[in-house]
Amino acid sequence: MKFEVLVLGGGHAGIEAAHAAAKMGRSTALLTAALPAIGRMSCNPAIGGLAKGQLVREIDALGGLMGLLADRAGIQFKILNRSRGPAVWGPRAQCDKALYAKLAREALQATENLTLLEGMAARLSHDGRRVTGAVTEETFRPEEKFGRARIERSEAQYLYKDGDNYVVMDSQTYDQFPLSADLLGDALGYLMENATLFLLQYDGRILGVELPTAVELEISETEPGFKGDTANASFKPATLETGRQIDVPLFVNQGDRVRVDTRTGRYIERV
Repeated sequence: MKFEVLVLGGGHAGIEAAHAAAKMGRSTALLTAALPAIGRMSCNPAIGGLAKGQLVREIDALGGLMGLLADRAGIQFKILNRSRGPAVWGPRAQCDKALYAKLAREALQATENLTLLEGMAARLSHDGRRVTGAVTEETFRPEEKFGRARIERSEAQYLYKDGDNYVVMDSQTYDQFPLSADLLGDALGYLMENATLFLLQYDGRILGVELPTAVELEISETEPGFKGDTANASFKPATLETGRQIDVPLFVNQGDRVRVDTRTGRYIERV
């Protein structure tokens, strides 16, 4: 699944972020561990207060949901700090916890451009500059059974980019395959023409790719280095020839070739 905006978590902040993005016309997904837990309040189910009451009013003015949900789920409404001046008054609503969560979920389900997903984000994928997606974990019941899947791993070579696809060639059969950027994921930040990678296939379908644990790439852009500064533990940002950004020691210069760990994206050494 592909979305323009991905929000992790269905608490107050997640609800408002997902709702705001969707209302702006962005294709949005909210990923939460349990859909019934969206908007679940704490043991003190209050909205507002001396400081947060002002924040709730600002969210309401911007078209958010919190104030509307509190109006419908509220069981007690009170202005705090009335013994002082109006500038420090704080509106607070005590809410029905179950009703608030139910109304929050229904409001999001009715929001156009918004999809609710249930699952846990195991890790985020990125291209070195921005987050491009999330890898989720699935939980199964003990009684569920699955057949053994045989994943075939074959060596391949990256050839060239063709439009939105990246063409690779199987090193044994010489068959060529166009792969999407989504399938390649983080590997895009390390791919140069003729680079070696491994195709993971099941039943003739490519599921993903693996890279060697380390690759050698040239630094295309970084601030000038300092001669002899090989013992300093400080780092600076640098851009690889693939466009991916990493942190390198101060003595590394533009044009140097470095070895990078593809599992962590970290600098290993200058070649």
